[in-house]
Amino acid sequence: MSGRPLLAALALVALAAPSAWSPKPVAMDFHTGGNLIVLSQEGEVDAYDAFSGKRLLSFEIAPYIRPSDVASVKLANAETIFVSGFYGRQAVVLQYSADGKLLDRFNVPDLASGTDVDADHRVLYTATPARTVYKVALDEKPRKPRLLAYVGPARTLGAVIYDPPRQRLLVADAQTGTLYAIDCRTGSYAPLAGGLGRPVAMAFDPAFTTLYVADVEKGTIHILKVSPARPQKSFTTSLRDLAAIARSPRPDTLFIADEKEGLFLLSTSTGTRTSIASR
Repeated sequence: MSGRPLLAALALVALAAPSAWSPKPVAMDFHTGGNLIVLSQEGEVDAYDAFSGKRLLSFEIAPYIRPSDVASVKLANAETIFVSGFYGRQAVVLQYSADGKLLDRFNVPDLASGTDVDADHRVLYTATPARTVYKVALDEKPRKPRLLAYVGPARTLGAVIYDPPRQRLLVADAQTGTLYAIDCRTGSYAPLAGGLGRPVAMAFDPAFTTLYVADVEKGTIHILKVSPARPQKSFTTSLRDLAAIARSPRPDTLFIADEKEGLFLLSTSTGTRTSIASR
């Protein structure tokens, strides 16, 4: 008998005891070797150990900023957290160290609805509801957003995710349920998938062959095999306010978040949810 099923079972038992509740999660992110980072509506950033589910630290962003997305990456061997948000009609990106120290802040045009980072090329991408996508070279001083693409056929752009093997950005239309692929070198784009309801978040598997799309319309997770391409599948989570999704370090699992119910580890093979933080 392989030791992996036993290790997985022990990990699930460890996660079964909920830790402190992070109120109303709106976004989260995880990368291999890092922690699970969760951003709340209240502007609180929490870091959880991705294996034990224990909350490691918590800090708050500026109280006047309405948060929209979070991305965690390793830059120059240092864990870094980017929080995008807005105040009034002004969008802003805040850069923090892993312990919550503010390192930098810069404005971006329109309202930042979705954010992700290409850590290898040190470029941040942000999408806006106004169908525009910007890129920011993180090595530039000062940092200047530059237009990457204007996705004319879309209605309201929201969630984004960077696809490293194909050097493209995937952007979801929150109104039509269409997913667009944007070439990060040329800015050209094309529809990749449709029928995704109201997509609010996306996550890749560790091999970047499967994309998971969280659909708040019916509390559904859509599964798209992107390499090799296959017809999409989906399953229902029974969560009514599905807000965020992130890769998990364990095979066949995802982290998912519901604004009212909390944070969970979800088995993509059985649909079983294990609480990490809940009411």
